[in-house]
Amino acid sequence: MCFGRRAIGDGVNADNIRRCLELLRDHKYDGVLSMECEGQGGPLIERSLGWLRTTLAELGIAEE
Repeated sequence: MCFGRRAIGDGVNADNIRRCLELLRDHKYDGVLSMECEGQGGPLIERSLGWLRTTLAELGIAEE
């Protein structure tokens, strides 16, 4: 989801991704959630993971 070499949460779709997470939460989804980002590690993946973890915490979605 790192279109144009952007971290998840940095682009214009951050609000849309957050809304998708809200919908999953509201419908009691308890399956696997994964992120896709180009690269083999480094700052884009670290920022993406940080944004995702922060957003999950704000939405009250537990990490397991």
